[in-house]
Amino acid sequence: LVSGSRESVSRYEQAIATFRKLEVPVPDLRMIPLRHASAADVASYLAQFAAEEQGLLRSGGRPAPFIDVIDRTNTLVVSGSDEQQRMIGTLVQSLDVQSAGERAPLRILQLQVADAAGLAR
Repeated sequence: LVSGSRESVSRYEQAIATFRKLEVPVPDLRMIPLRHASAADVASYLAQFAAEEQGLLRSGGRPAPFIDVIDRTNTLVVSGSDEQQRMIGTLVQSLDVQSAGERAPLRILQLQVADAAGLAR
């Protein structure tokens, strides 16, 4: 509740309107699990990218996104605007790929009683 002279209330309303224009939206917090790449390595790359490409990740006068790592689950924790989240998600997706040396191990099982051809169907 605001009370006062018309002039005081008018100044108060102008101050609130100015403050709302300056208000920065609350950033989203997302977790991005990685399957192949090391979350710590990807976070390091993203930090370098953010430092070098400040205009790209800080568009609209927004602060740089916050990126942290949960080592136990190999997950990135990213806080930033929707635009920053999309850009970081695209970068992470391109970095989190299986390398040629990371193929799943080949397992050969010798069956003693079952019909191998029947099991393969």
